[in-house]
Amino acid sequence: MWTCGEAMGALRTDGPLRLGTTWTTHVAGAELNASVGLARLGHQVTWCSRVGDDDFGRLVVREARAEGVTLDVEVDPERHTGGLRVVRQAGTSSVSYTRRGSAASALDAATLTTSLERANADIALVCGITPALSPTCRDGWLAVVAAAAERATVVLDVNHRPTLWSSDDAAATLRQVVGRADVVVGDLDELRLLSDASSEDDVVADLMSQGVDLVAIKRGVNGASLVRAGQRHDLLAEPAVEVDPIGAGDAFTAGLVSAMLDGLDDGAALARAVAMGAWAVSTSGDWEGLPTRAQLLTGRGGVRR
Repeated sequence: MWTCGEAMGALRTDGPLRLGTTWTTHVAGAELNASVGLARLGHQVTWCSRVGDDDFGRLVVREARAEGVTLDVEVDPERHTGGLRVVRQAGTSSVSYTRRGSAASALDAATLTTSLERANADIALVCGITPALSPTCRDGWLAVVAAAAERATVVLDVNHRPTLWSSDDAAATLRQVVGRADVVVGDLDELRLLSDASSEDDVVADLMSQGVDLVAIKRGVNGASLVRAGQRHDLLAEPAVEVDPIGAGDAFTAGLVSAMLDGLDDGAALARAVAMGAWAVSTSGDWEGLPTRAQLLTGRGGVRR
């Protein structure tokens, strides 16, 4: 699989900033989160990005490499690596970014399409975060999705970030690639960005009329659905003790892509995707709690000696 996007140094805390707090350091970013999930399940994954020549950039590279992700990453000597802060308090996570002018915001069409060609992957995962980073990223992302549609199965994870761009701007860009996507992933509000329809059934029908083969609808604690022409699978979320919900959607996508790579049917694919989401929320950090293939097949819970 091939993917592209920004990864950041992430600082996390569980207390209010106004009283002073202790931070822990992590690495985060939707496409890298999914890449780690797939690598832990034994898949070959190439992740294309840019980082700054700074400690956060070196941390991103070290962690991704340690997790078995194949890196196609440029180091920018002038721009910084993006960052985020996560403050978790009373069951709510507040996220703030330092992404403006980051190294990854300079990703362009030449870098992305060349990386895609080098990877020669069967599946290309693209997220709706990268085009929100800058006009250069938007144009490069549109170009690489067009190129990917000619050579691979394209999985589009909407992943809308309202703090990065408005719904109108997101819709204007994302609707340009719907007809190139084979699989679309998102919650219902995200999927509505891709269609003028409002009801779930009408949104799905509209996406399929544009050429989408499979629509994955994420429902958080209420599980998820996979819809293909004439077929529908629904599954409740797996019981899980939620420690940190951030990264659950990326884990879901990783599980779905893993199932596609393994040739599983839609019912089994949905079960794997939902299970990956449950693993993700059980640990602090975007991807730290994701399982290996052996752990995923064994399942969670109980005591193993």
